[in-house]
Amino acid sequence: MTAIPEVLDALTAIWRTAQPAGLRPDQVHDGPPAGEYTGTEGVAVGASVQDNGVEFTAPAADIGGGSGEEATVTCMAWAGSGDTKMKPLRDRVDAVLDALEQALAEDRTLRGAVSSAWLTSGALVQQQTGRGALVTAEFRINVTRF
Repeated sequence: MTAIPEVLDALTAIWRTAQPAGLRPDQVHDGPPAGEYTGTEGVAVGASVQDNGVEFTAPAADIGGGSGEEATVTCMAWAGSGDTKMKPLRDRVDAVLDALEQALAEDRTLRGAVSSAWLTSGALVQQQTGRGALVTAEFRINVTRF
């Protein structure tokens, strides 16, 4: 049985509780938000612009009875404004990512759902939209369960 539902639940709960970089709990979305980049900033767990929300492998259980499951959870953080300046939005997304990573470091087991979880990679996109500047960071959390 996969740990993916527990992983998504734990990431959402941990980040809502931690309120990283001052984000309110309602700004941490379980999956993609209902509207495109809801509000001026936020985080979406298990959501992506183009990639899969979650990718996983579930190899045969090892000889010790563990699952050996590995997964990559794609998440997003964003900041936007009606202005055209990028620097404040880049700085805000960077602060949110740092705070998310700190909250993750406090419980790498995601409340016991996995053996280890860590932020491994990501991509930053800056764009001018019809509503102003928008900076998004799509990042990946790798998890393993033994």
